Amino acid sequence: MHLRNEKGGYKSDGTEGEEYGTLEPFILLGRYRSDEFGQCSRLHRKIFTGSDRNAMPNVMTDEEFDRFLNEHVEMRLEKSPYSVYESIIGMTPSFPLPPPHMICARCGKGWDLLTCHDVDAEGCFEELELSLFAGKTLSQVKEELSAQTDALRSLSDPIDIQNPQWVDTNVKQYLSTAEQRGWREVTTTHVVQSEDRLNIYVERFYHGECFRQLNAERIKEQERETIEGIKEILESSGFKNISVNRTTLPEHLRHGITANLNEEEDETVDDIARAFTYYKVQTQQGSFGIAYGAYPMLDLEGSGVSLIELEPQFAQKVPTDFPQIAGMTGEIEQFMRLRQLMKKNRKNP
Repeated sequence: MHLRNEKGGYKSDGTEGEEYGTLEPFILLGRYRSDEFGQCSRLHRKIFTGSDRNAMPNVMTDEEFDRFLNEHVEMRLEKSPYSVYESIIGMTPSFPLPPPHMICARCGKGWDLLTCHDVDAEGCFEELELSLFAGKTLSQVKEELSAQTDALRSLSDPIDIQNPQWVDTNVKQYLSTAEQRGWREVTTTHVVQSEDRLNIYVERFYHGECFRQLNAERIKEQERETIEGIKEILESSGFKNISVNRTTLPEHLRHGITANLNEEEDETVDDIARAFTYYKVQTQQGSFGIAYGAYPMLDLEGSGVSLIELEPQFAQKVPTDFPQIAGMTGEIEQFMRLRQLMKKNRKNP
């Protein structure tokens, strides 16, 4: 006999001769692998096509699946950077299938057997105020959370609760930082107080299109915040009539950044260029660019200011053919210096 554990896997009940993880693995619907631990992994969507899935039986054993790979997918797989599965077999899945009562966190609709493959999920830790559960045990809180349909909320193990009444203002060596801030380890029998706070892990599920729309909105909002941040620091530095627009990485930067690219490296010029986000800045004082990659950079091309003028110490350390770019410190002083040089050089061409 096997019992399901809290993470959805199975474990032995102690019967002699039984060990953890002895279920029969199967490939299901041409999309998933249910492993010996009762966990589910998804076949990689970058590898398997609709034609592959149509050619696969709804249920396959590992041996049948291996034969299918050798006959239909092997050549494609060898040329791909992706593995067969989107998670590591035997480990926690990269995504969990939504429980039957769960709905999409964006559109509010659910899934059935025909649409269960159309799911994306994301998880994060959140702090939950427990005032609405005051007087109940954490076991009851856990039960009520598990019934919610908009997200899967899980208590940590062990369970840590924070309450202002437990804050220790006297720093003592034997107390940990968490205990000094009012955190204590409790069990599910703990009776919730009105000021209790709890860290929980929250997993939300989305239909594929809903998830794409959500991420597009996030990217748009992130870009808006970036542009507003650029404008704010430039205004504080004295620039006027500021316009900031995202555009493709200019050719002079593409060439400069990838000039030393080794032919044996897997990355191409386009791969590296895609890793950068570039903004063209137009101001009353002139124009320049800002590039975000591994670190932010000022592109002085078109500004009328040379690298040696703006950052003389840095300019002396780089080759003479180095692009006219400087590391962006994000400090107002650097932008003020740039504005003053742009103004000066415009008066003295």
